Amino acid sequence: MVTLNIGETSLAFEYHGQCVYFYPVKKISNTEFEMIWARDVDCKFDNGTKETFRLIAVPKLEKPFAKFTIKNGVLYAEYYYAE
Repeated sequence: MVTLNIGETSLAFEYHGQCVYFYPVKKISNTEFEMIWARDVDCKFDNGTKETFRLIAVPKLEKPFAKFTIKNGVLYAEYYYAE
């Protein structure tokens, strides 16, 4: 079970009541915002965000990771790291 909380300055992903990941956001418009990569986490276990998993392009701390768009009540995500 995942809960997504979107605020004016941050985005919080809550997973199964055990982990919450917090990310700053940059508002683009009333329906679009960018998620900034961070390692701010409250979790009972290692979330793996420090790992690269041998990926060529990995998210950079404090840089945009994805753009979210809300259209007709649906949340769409465009990830900047295809892998």
